[in-house]
Amino acid sequence: MSNKLFMGGVHQYSGFVKPPRHTIGCKRSRRFASNIPSCTRSCLFALAFLATIVTLTAPLASCKQTAGGNGEEQPTTPLSPQVAVTSVTLSSKTLSLKAGGSASLSASIAPANASNKSITWKSSDTSEKIIVSDTGVVTVEADAAIGHSATITVTTADGGFTDTCAVTVSSITEISEVHAILSPLELGKSIGYGVTYTYTKYVPSVTGTPATLIASNSTYGWKKFDGSEWKNASGTTCTAGMYRIDTQVRIDGDDATSYKLAEKVKVFVSTDGGENYDAWEVGTSSNYETYSSAGVTSIVYAISDGTEFSALDAVVPKSYVGKGIDSVAIKATGGTPPYTFAVSEGALPAGVSLDTSTGIISGTPTAAQAAQSVTVTVTDSASAQKTVTVSFGEVSANKVVAFNGNWRGTSSVAQLDVAAGSAVAKPADPTPENSLWSFDCWCTDQYGDYPYDFDMAVTNHLTLYAKWHDLRPEISEVEATMPEPVAGEKIPSRVTYTYIKGSPARFNDYGWQVKVGDDTYEDTKAGDVFESGKTYKLSPQVRIDAPGSAGYRLASSITVTVNGKAWTVNNPTGNYTNYSTGVLYSYVWVTSPEYTVE
Repeated sequence: MSNKLFMGGVHQYSGFVKPPRHTIGCKRSRRFASNIPSCTRSCLFALAFLATIVTLTAPLASCKQTAGGNGEEQPTTPLSPQVAVTSVTLSSKTLSLKAGGSASLSASIAPANASNKSITWKSSDTSEKIIVSDTGVVTVEADAAIGHSATITVTTADGGFTDTCAVTVSSITEISEVHAILSPLELGKSIGYGVTYTYTKYVPSVTGTPATLIASNSTYGWKKFDGSEWKNASGTTCTAGMYRIDTQVRIDGDDATSYKLAEKVKVFVSTDGGENYDAWEVGTSSNYETYSSAGVTSIVYAISDGTEFSALDAVVPKSYVGKGIDSVAIKATGGTPPYTFAVSEGALPAGVSLDTSTGIISGTPTAAQAAQSVTVTVTDSASAQKTVTVSFGEVSANKVVAFNGNWRGTSSVAQLDVAAGSAVAKPADPTPENSLWSFDCWCTDQYGDYPYDFDMAVTNHLTLYAKWHDLRPEISEVEATMPEPVAGEKIPSRVTYTYIKGSPARFNDYGWQVKVGDDTYEDTKAGDVFESGKTYKLSPQVRIDAPGSAGYRLASSITVTVNGKAWTVNNPTGNYTNYSTGVLYSYVWVTSPEYTVE
């Protein structure tokens, strides 16, 4: 094949590089060459060869060559640019496999369009108990010892980039993926208490179904979004709206001796019979001796009834700088849920936000402003749109002082709007719930430890709590009888007391303890009997709980007598209010005398 070189052109030969057929300014012929002395011919040959080498350094894109020897010049097709590999990442950094088990690793090469994605796999285990195939399948030989380990390394052909996975032989198989099928909700059909899952795949592959999603009761069943929160939908009829499931993935019982959940276990659920799987949100796993668990939240499933899409205007009342507003939800119905919400005209008050997936307006204003309106566009999943108006009341720079009756009374005092830096006038005393309480003062804490000074300037939003003086009658004596230990008789799980006086105070249900050493006692076990020669005692509480605590309390110093014997009162009496419920209670720990069985 003839080749023609031009200034700025290049041609690559394999093997020896011949001088060009044409040189600049002269022609070679047999006759011409034969008339030149051999030394001169050698010099010309060398000059031509050097010219070829110089020409070879010109850019490839300018190369031209003749096609088929016809003398016509044709452009050479440029080579495609090569994209270099920059990194490789394995799908798992650790694996815990039982002897005889296996799992697949996958490698992700960056960038995705790298030209050369060739990789090699290698195990560090020279004993070949843990091996890896050329496709990333890690296998543990059946005779591998528990605790045996190896490092699996993947290496890219381009650049030699690596990533590793630490593999350990364990008596526990670590499950990294759970796949299941779930029956979808149907419009107009009843929603059951709990749900049913069919398990289709585990990674690594396991026998049976060790990891399952809790499905047995309504707590872990379907929930429906009501515009502000997700509420239990069990036992209701499926209507249009947005639904989801909050559950756990767990390994319990005997399975927990052989399996555990990976720290970042993945859950995939199909609602179309296994054609497609959705990735549900999974929290970090907790692994204990007897179980493994991780919280799971499904994707949102939308149910449409074909009714017309609509949305309602909303109102956000007057609010205050630095005080969180009560959340307001924009209501949308019909169409094809789920919906998205976006401010399309105007701006929300500074510090206030709109949840684009729920339509909930919440937050804490950070700047005062006059009342205003904002337009929000609501879009359903079929791209239908509605606009609504959200009317915001004034955002005030004043401070709010609220008054709380604090369980034992009622307060008719409404919250006050006070200019920052001003004092607030002391309101009228609240009314007690009955004659067993009298108002003491207003405090900045619900426990009554910090009375409020009404001469102080108000600089922050605050709530004042009523402190009450306790007028309930005190119980200072408790007398009762009970069965004492008798050798050979079964030890009861709870002791039955008969109260001599009609006191609201009662012993709790702590059972007998047996002496096992100097001043050392242990709880007795179910089915035990009192043994001759052994010493027993009781260490219960004396308590007054609701409803008796509504009218009585324990005195700061009490005496406790059972079967005519004085018991030891161990610590000061506590009179408390459960501030979550307002329920009152009193208690004190007591200890019986020692009973040595004859």
